[in-house]
Amino acid sequence: MGFEALSRGAKSVIFVDISKSNCRLIQRNIDKLGVGNDCRIFNADAIKWLEVNKWGEDPKMFFLDPPYQTKLGQQVFDLLGNTKYQINDSLLVLETDKDHALSFTDIFKIFRQKTVGKTRLDFFNITN
Repeated sequence: MGFEALSRGAKSVIFVDISKSNCRLIQRNIDKLGVGNDCRIFNADAIKWLEVNKWGEDPKMFFLDPPYQTKLGQQVFDLLGNTKYQINDSLLVLETDKDHALSFTDIFKIFRQKTVGKTRLDFFNITN
């Protein structure tokens, strides 16, 4: 989803993945697309990265694709819902199992859901 965001005008994308092999694949795609100046990759646990990272500028889009049947998506919602960063007027897109239920605070306003097979995409505006 990060590459799609770049193709649609995002200034930059940060990829965070705990898997070294996934990070290598992301890097190969960055190299093939020639977008190295617009991307950063962090081989890290996403929750820990969100807890300690200083973005430098406030993010405007979050794309979450946590492993299905884990609580990682919920943990990200909980963390962002209590963040010290200014994420007002940001967009969050979550890819998850179509039957996976989440709870989230009222700063997350869902405005679209799309189901494709066993996958559901939830689109949220963030208003904090």
